[in-house]
Amino acid sequence: MVPSRKRKKQLIKCSNKSSCKLTSKDASKQIMVEITPIAKSGVKTGTKKISKAIKPVKIQYNVHLELGVISSKAYVERVRSIVKKDYYGQVVIKKSGFYYKMTANFKTRAEAVKVGKDLKRRKLINNYSLN
Repeated sequence: MVPSRKRKKQLIKCSNKSSCKLTSKDASKQIMVEITPIAKSGVKTGTKKISKAIKPVKIQYNVHLELGVISSKAYVERVRSIVKKDYYGQVVIKKSGFYYKMTANFKTRAEAVKVGKDLKRRKLINNYSLN
């Protein structure tokens, strides 16, 4: 039998508020709610309860940032890692002959344009297009 690994629980930015807007950083994470009843006087009146985890958050990607043709697999992997880590984009790589075509998916056009310009500024890509 393989031992199960427990994942570390982390508070998200909007903790201690009655509502929360999730971000792309929350993608593929399970969300739970923890509640401790508190009287109007501010005194805790009950024990905390934790909800069951909901399914991982899925993000609707609306804009695709085409990053052009790249010939080096190592370079493609480097750019993929940067896009995922620094910009929280979903990256798709397709091989065509000796070349790779990379697409990064984002929720909004503004977000995709910002990433494209920043990748050019950082000299990680030469050109990009939006679909």
